[in-house]
Amino acid sequence: MRRNRMLLYLFIILTGIFVSYYGGYVSYGLFFFSLSIPIVSYIYLIYVYLRFRIYQFIEHKTMVKGEHISYQFLLTNEDYMTFSNVNVSFKSDYSTVENISSDRSYCLLPGEKIEQATTICCHYRGEYRIGIDKVTVTDYLNLFHLVYNAPSAIQAKVLPRIIRLNSLKLYKETEGKTLELNPVLNQNVPDVEIRRYEPGDEPKRIHWKASAKLKTLVTRKYTQEPKTEVYLYVDFEKKNSDEVSRVILEDKIIETALALCDFFYRCNTPVRVIYDIAGIKILNISGKQDFDQFYQLCTDVYFRARHSISSLLMESCNLLKNTSFSIILTHTFSEDIVKASYHMVSLGNEVAILYFGEDDVSKLSIKLDSRIYFQQIIPNQEISEVLEG
Repeated sequence: MRRNRMLLYLFIILTGIFVSYYGGYVSYGLFFFSLSIPIVSYIYLIYVYLRFRIYQFIEHKTMVKGEHISYQFLLTNEDYMTFSNVNVSFKSDYSTVENISSDRSYCLLPGEKIEQATTICCHYRGEYRIGIDKVTVTDYLNLFHLVYNAPSAIQAKVLPRIIRLNSLKLYKETEGKTLELNPVLNQNVPDVEIRRYEPGDEPKRIHWKASAKLKTLVTRKYTQEPKTEVYLYVDFEKKNSDEVSRVILEDKIIETALALCDFFYRCNTPVRVIYDIAGIKILNISGKQDFDQFYQLCTDVYFRARHSISSLLMESCNLLKNTSFSIILTHTFSEDIVKASYHMVSLGNEVAILYFGEDDVSKLSIKLDSRIYFQQIIPNQEISEVLEG
């Protein structure tokens, strides 16, 4: 394109010199012809801009992150002029249109339609536009091009995915051991007491030695182990960064919160989620209905918290019990969070901080002793790899 433009400029200059020295109908005709070329090219670009049609279709506008859904677009020439060198590019910050190159140029004859069917995949939770981003039209002589936004856009709502963790490892250096929880179907343990066998009791609960001694079938009494309550603090404060980085960060925090709640829910461990949406809120999760409510919250929530995560920690410390385990999910790591974490430890709680970001926080993290677990998670890390150890 640049070479063609240089040739056009050279042609205009030469015809101008020719007119200056010789004059005449031919020289003036060539000169005005050279001047008309860029004008005609621009008129063509504007004409295509006004007459070219694009239609986009998607299987459904609500989807789960990572889901591949059907997508197609239709380019149509409803005019009597050939549309040459038309190029479409796709939005790629949050989604990927698969098996179609953005470098391809289309040429549409009068009345022609070009339909492309493929799949599209969204990479982050949230609401944003997907599909065709911009249209580039180039004139016949490849001198100029016009770039404009696609006239039709698809607004997608992407639901967060739930990562199923098989284990959760948080390393406690003070005790020289690993705190590891694994989902089990039954957390009941046998007590020392026995009772008479009743029809319907499971055979594995029969206490055979006691039955032989008493000469009648007896079974063990089962009691439930005391549960450690988990407090999950989620930072819903808005991050001051560019939009793409912010969407990726929010997606990572939501995904981690859901993965942890799903894990503890399957472990039959009660969870209290503490967050700020128009004030401090507490959501108790002890069953599937509670988890579904939290999932819906994560689907619709906007990061607009009034309280910082450090003030959220300090104001809710009175809720903690000395048998609780607190996990903090935050995209900011400050001196106030360090102080709040030590205050929680002083109350007899175990504390883990999961910091989401790429900033170097080593000067602050070294202030945490081995009683507080700290893990930095960067955007390109997989949550399962970090949380499962």
